[in-house]
Amino acid sequence: YQSDRSETELPAQAFLDVLDLRAPGSFLRTIEPTMMFGAYIDSPNAPFIVFKVRDYEDALGGMLLFEPNMNSDFAPLMGEMLSRSGQTGSFRDEIIAGIDARSLYDDFGNRVMTYSFIDQETLVITTSPAALGALAQVLK
Repeated sequence: YQSDRSETELPAQAFLDVLDLRAPGSFLRTIEPTMMFGAYIDSPNAPFIVFKVRDYEDALGGMLLFEPNMNSDFAPLMGEMLSRSGQTGSFRDEIIAGIDARSLYDDFGNRVMTYSFIDQETLVITTSPAALGALAQVLK
């Protein structure tokens, strides 16, 4: 991130601007300036994004509306777009590590991406149930 200093944090909004998400404003307006992006060492390694949100209900509603575009918008960070392989995929409700989550599955039944609000202020998006469980333990 360009700065007068040699190191600086990248604000969440700048990160989102680079991705050019097609998420609804109801979701984007809830995101706090601080976020985290990283990889959980697993087999295979799992990228993750953690956002802090101001309003849980608006954030959840926005995420549900964002689901049709989520895979392609996050593909640069989370992996291949389903649409490139001719697949559409579908989101399902599930419980992962005792947490309510929504997971995107491809047409062959493989989990592609998962998101969950691990509390009313913390949204985790990842490709791995193990990453979600580990992050939930650390961030709660």
